[in-house]
Amino acid sequence: MLRISFFLLFNILSLTVFTQMPGQTELENAIIAFDNENYQTWYEESLKAANKGNAEGMLNMAYAFDPYYADRFPFPLNKDAVKAFEYYKKSGDAGNVEGAYASGELYRLGEGTSKNEEHALAYYKKAYELGHPNAANTIYQIIGTEGYLTYLKDCVGKKNYDAAKELAIIYISGKIVEADLAEAMKYLNLGDEGNHGGCQYVLGYLYRNGFKKAPDGVVSISSEHADIEKALYYFEKAVIHGSSEALNNLGEMCMNGTEINEDLEKSFSYFEKSCELNSGYACYMCGMMISTGYIARDEENIEYYVTKAIDLGYQPE
Repeated sequence: MLRISFFLLFNILSLTVFTQMPGQTELENAIIAFDNENYQTWYEESLKAANKGNAEGMLNMAYAFDPYYADRFPFPLNKDAVKAFEYYKKSGDAGNVEGAYASGELYRLGEGTSKNEEHALAYYKKAYELGHPNAANTIYQIIGTEGYLTYLKDCVGKKNYDAAKELAIIYISGKIVEADLAEAMKYLNLGDEGNHGGCQYVLGYLYRNGFKKAPDGVVSISSEHADIEKALYYFEKAVIHGSSEALNNLGEMCMNGTEINEDLEKSFSYFEKSCELNSGYACYMCGMMISTGYIARDEENIEYYVTKAIDLGYQPE
């Protein structure tokens, strides 16, 4: 079963501090207890939150009973895969993305419940629509190319522009269907109209790197076809809508000084903002710019940035 990292688990545990919902007080108490390694109190407060309908509290209870997480969450001592599944499912039904994805995994594997591919697919789809990063690939593996394309197009029809970005990348890459740049641009433009930062980032990336469609239908990237003015336009739009990838591209462009004028302060600012959005690459670049003297900052910040980069899963060469 695919499990999320402990770094992400910790952030999930901390998420509802900033969101008003039933059981928030109990969940905040649980977070404090967890930080102090008081796992029994963490369990008791999470249970109170769950009983008030708090989806994050339900997820905590799933972790508490899940045998896989016994080392991370040592209370209660007696783990129970069936109870874990029940809480994952309740959490997913209440709109929690990790609860939905875990429910799909457990239905697929038959852990804590009977194997049921139909139910598994339903929860994977729910997780995808809630934004889980691994759900798309899992859905594709289950329903195949045609089913997957139909599903994504249905999602776009419901104004899910993550699906528009996914479709565009499929048609650009030509890996599972024939490359079709016109079709890709159609979905990217739909996403742009819907103010989707991801689609705007891909548009910026294409214009930054240059792209053309060869007579055989293959899309190629070549700097001779670059349009930096359009790239900046789309990157700046994407930043407004929360794209860390667009921030990273702007940071690179300001640092390199080949596509636009070099501005190291602005470059660091872009990477810093992207790091705040949990881009491991951006955090590493902040540390690198300080350590190599690109930017004047206290050297004690280097460890912070590099450690955060690694915690986020970025592994520099």
